Amino acid sequence: MKATAAELELSRIRELTRTQRHQEALAAAQWLESTVFRESQGAPEAISGGDVLYLIGANQRCLGQIPEALETLKRLEKQHPDFGRLYQERGYCYLALRNIPRAIDAFRQGTVIDPTLSRSWDMLEGLYRASGAHTEHARLLIERQKYAAAREEIEALLKLEPENK
Repeated sequence: MKATAAELELSRIRELTRTQRHQEALAAAQWLESTVFRESQGAPEAISGGDVLYLIGANQRCLGQIPEALETLKRLEKQHPDFGRLYQERGYCYLALRNIPRAIDAFRQGTVIDPTLSRSWDMLEGLYRASGAHTEHARLLIERQKYAAAREEIEALLKLEPENK
């Protein structure tokens, strides 16, 4: 299967983000969103518009453009409310603003939507520990253990019946 130009550009933007070339990544993601997604009234089938808005918001945050990042994430939430990483990114934005209660809420919402967000779990654990919220910290550790055990059980079952993936 051949990658489309939009898929290749999205991969390039991810790499720019990963290598902390945030200004370039932001410009490319904004271009992709404005030309490919807005002109075609939505995402090409192969990629998600959520990914592009997420990358715009993440790079805005990394560049210190927190209000803009929060606005982008608000747009993302309207279009893709079940996009778990948006809440994780929102949590990082609120951390940058030193708004710990809102950061906790955002990271928590991310783990509810997508329990595989290990960075959100890690952030929650650290925030609960640092803020002295011992009860919430204990609940989180129990919940995280339940998720890990469930994941291991599912993986074991899939090995027994690989055709049920």
